[in-house]
Amino acid sequence: MTGLNDLKAKILADPEVKAEYDRLAPEFEIAETLIRARQRAGLSQAEVAKRMGAAQ
Repeated sequence: MTGLNDLKAKILADPEVKAEYDRLAPEFEIAETLIRARQRAGLSQAEVAKRMGAAQ
C-alpha cells in the first residue's frame, strides 16, 4: 500500500500540479492555522459554525 507521503510525492512530480500546489500554499497555511486554533479552544466544527451563525 502506498503511504500518503509517497502519493503526495508522485502527484507533485507533475510540474503543473506542483505549481498550483505552491500557488495555494498561503491558503493552506491559513486553513491550518484556523484548524489548530479551533482545536486548542476545544471546539468542534459544528460549535464554531454555530457561534458564527453559519452552517458547518
